[in-house]
Amino acid sequence: MLTAVALVLLGLGWSACVIASSAVLASVAEPQVKLPLQGATDALMNYFGAASAALAGPLLAWGGFEAVNTAGAVLLAPAVVTVILAVRAARPGPVSDVQVTRVT
Repeated sequence: MLTAVALVLLGLGWSACVIASSAVLASVAEPQVKLPLQGATDALMNYFGAASAALAGPLLAWGGFEAVNTAGAVLLAPAVVTVILAVRAARPGPVSDVQVTRVT
């Protein structure tokens, strides 16, 4: 039962990410490149998904779940670093940058 719930949540998260990324691509791309860009990103996503599935079996047989988890962490690390840097860049400056004038 827990596996079914986890798979449903995984599917919902995957769908939300695909829809959100499609919306971002559509909002930043020029009209004449929206369709080819969307097709290219969808194709790349599917190619990488197929390659990951093809490599996961041999990796699991060779090193067990520890090897699969390590490979996943290595692949995820650049995305985590990118998100952390983006969040830090989006923060407003420190409060000390604000000038306060005293009214007398």
